[in-house]
Amino acid sequence: MAGRRMDRLDLAGDGKAQCGASLRWCVRDRVPSRERYAGRRSAVPVVPVHPSVSALGVQLHLGADVHLAMTLPRLRIVPAHRAELLQYFEEMMGSLPRYFELQDAEDGADLAAARGVAAKLEGVVHSSDTDCDYMPCVLEADDPASDAFFAAVGVARDARASVSGWDNPKLEVVRAGEGEETRPTIALLTRLNDSELARIDEYVGDGDRAALERAVQELERIGPVVGIQLCTDDGASKLCLTVARRAPGVHVGVMTVRVET
Repeated sequence: MAGRRMDRLDLAGDGKAQCGASLRWCVRDRVPSRERYAGRRSAVPVVPVHPSVSALGVQLHLGADVHLAMTLPRLRIVPAHRAELLQYFEEMMGSLPRYFELQDAEDGADLAAARGVAAKLEGVVHSSDTDCDYMPCVLEADDPASDAFFAAVGVARDARASVSGWDNPKLEVVRAGEGEETRPTIALLTRLNDSELARIDEYVGDGDRAALERAVQELERIGPVVGIQLCTDDGASKLCLTVARRAPGVHVGVMTVRVET
């Protein structure tokens, strides 16, 4: 990508970094690993507390083997993609069951719609400290921008998280649009800020931009679009979803991972 300092890890011998069929890597010094992120998480994890409990004004510190009963949003991922994510983002994937009920994506109209979006982005990677493909996903949940969604995930709207020392919202959900408190769909897919989006040619090549615009059209054809970004518990990764509402409680689109070190 023009304007980004990226040193590709050449695993294919042709200048393209490839790990498996759907995950490509681009790292500045070394591949993230369990050892790399060791020590970033508290030895005593803070388990997300459902609002019915946190309303008591009590913050519960529980052992890793203790779980609070709550109805989590269901995130469906293609099994092969889930296996690759687990291989390369072990710490991140290990934390996701705190926020989502992870299930295999099943063949059907919802997955077909998600694959239709991902197909528009074939060959395009989401660029951060690590490049990752866009993978189809199905989110079964209330409106992600609603208070009910935050309650189901167990994260307060004003919760913050440190990602490699940078302060971020723990969970951020933004509707696509052109008005206040919205962002263009292409911004949700790329996670470029307003300044970067104004100079998008410096970050996205012509071919990738055309693919992104096709994905934008497909998402907006399906229904209202939201972008979801969750800072996971490894201290360096963010799970990013860009999904469109296909039916009440069903959102389809793509997911990817940002790594910030």
